[in-house]
Amino acid sequence: MPVRREYRDKGNQNGDLMPVGREIRDKGNQKGDLMPVRSGFRDKGNQNGDLMPVGRKFCDKGNQNGDLMPVRREFRDKGNQNGDLMPVRSEFRDKGNQNGDLMPVRSGFRDKGNQNGDLMPIGRKFCDEGNQKGDLMPIGREFRDKGNQNGDLMPVRSGFRDKGNQ
Repeated sequence: MPVRREYRDKGNQNGDLMPVGREIRDKGNQKGDLMPVRSGFRDKGNQNGDLMPVGRKFCDKGNQNGDLMPVRREFRDKGNQNGDLMPVRSEFRDKGNQNGDLMPVRSGFRDKGNQNGDLMPIGRKFCDEGNQKGDLMPIGREFRDKGNQNGDLMPVRSGFRDKGNQ
């Protein structure tokens, strides 16, 4: 349910996708609801894998269960688990992401064993030899995956390569 300017829903559940260009307002998103905005996003009680990106700042003192926490400059976490989202613009380094961790970067992203719907978008290249279970893998130029299954989402702007979509 994407719209360009505003999207208002008072009771989305079960992984509802709600992207907009400027503002998004929802008072009761649960269960992995996606809620990206360009300018500002405020939510005081997102749980269960809620996606909460903002353009400038994101402050939450108690994100759990796969909460999304992107920032524009730097994001550092030494022990994110359970699908925690940790995107940065310049660099992203994590040696032990598991359980659907989201790890997008603009320059390079390397992961040899993402499973369980891991989201791994980057600006230039994307390399993964074992994505399974609906993994989301968009990139700007190239996309290569040899074993996508189960309704995997794989959009790219220039080229798209996949040998086993089912």
